[in-house]
Amino acid sequence: MVYLRLLDGTAPERENYELIGDGEGIHWAKLDEDISVEALLAGRPSAESAASLAKWRRGRQ
Repeated sequence: MVYLRLLDGTAPERENYELIGDGEGIHWAKLDEDISVEALLAGRPSAESAASLAKWRRGRQ
């Protein structure tokens, strides 16, 4: 399973997360990423489009 925003993030950005929805998901504010625990456990990769990821990466520069 691949979550490219998490891979691109720094260790401090990845370490700054919070559980959301009564523990049903995880939110990384600095990375603008939300992942459901169900998706993590099922091994589902991110469904983010290449265009969306590229726009996010440009905004980080």
